[in-house]
Amino acid sequence: MCILSYKSKFLASRQGNVYHDRDWCKSGERFAINFLEDNKVTLQPLLSDQFVSCMDSGSAILQASVGDKQKFELSLNANDDQLAFYNPYQKKYIVAKEDGTVRCDSSSRGTNAMFMGWRGGPKDVWVPREEGRDRKS
Repeated sequence: MCILSYKSKFLASRQGNVYHDRDWCKSGERFAINFLEDNKVTLQPLLSDQFVSCMDSGSAILQASVGDKQKFELSLNANDDQLAFYNPYQKKYIVAKEDGTVRCDSSSRGTNAMFMGWRGGPKDVWVPREEGRDRKS
């Protein structure tokens, strides 16, 4: 899945960090959302065996193990077309910062914590889906 920030930039991972600074979404910008048994998810770059981690310092970095810092709850906005990643262990949201970095340091779900996703093609092609029903467009 390609993940687009409020600045219309795609998330990408490189050198152990997460950024939102790409105008394209190719294999290096794709992420897998892995659903876990406890209604949480992990976020994993497609070309990596590591997971996005919400660190005590507020950094969003990649780590190999899955623990509380790598588990996120998903929440949708009122229109069901934007998604936020909340880490209950740190009590923080993943946010896209003005400088192109991605951090896990916001206690509120503002505009910069909301993301959109695409499976491929132009930015307006994919309609998000929840198991069993179509989302509103």
